[in-house]
Amino acid sequence: MTESDLSPATLIARHMEQFRDKMDANNRVSRAIAAKTKRIAKWSAVLLALMAVAIVVEIATMRSELMAMIDSLVAIYGDFQSMSENVDAMTAQVQSIGAEVHGLPSVATDLKTINGDMGTMRAAVGSMTRDVTTMTTATSTLKVNTAEMANHFTTVERSVGYMDYNVYQMMRPMSLLPR
Repeated sequence: MTESDLSPATLIARHMEQFRDKMDANNRVSRAIAAKTKRIAKWSAVLLALMAVAIVVEIATMRSELMAMIDSLVAIYGDFQSMSENVDAMTAQVQSIGAEVHGLPSVATDLKTINGDMGTMRAAVGSMTRDVTTMTTATSTLKVNTAEMANHFTTVERSVGYMDYNVYQMMRPMSLLPR
């Protein structure tokens, strides 16, 4: 090494060049780190956006489900109110029945009278049963006679149809003549 190699200017220049090389190396590493950080930040932003969309969709779904649940609860409340009104009406009817039960001893006497009347009615129904049987027989006969009459009408209708055809056949030569 010569004296000019040991001069302060040369040493400073050499150190500055080493410093510049180290700074360039640090700069390259910093750019690589910045590029990777930028990629990570982009992917993180994309993932956050996707998560935000998913959360918004879930919130909307949850909202609609909650609204449906509230509608169901309102309907159930209406049903309970209707049931409450029905129970009140039933209670009033039971109270009314309770008031009517007090008159049952006089009803027992009336029931004995009704029982006697039922015996008379039973005899009348027996007589009506015989009359209904007679009417059923007459109706069956009428049904048979009506069926026979329907057959005769069918025969007459068929005969009229044949006559119409025959008249048409007889008139056919007449239609060929000039008018």
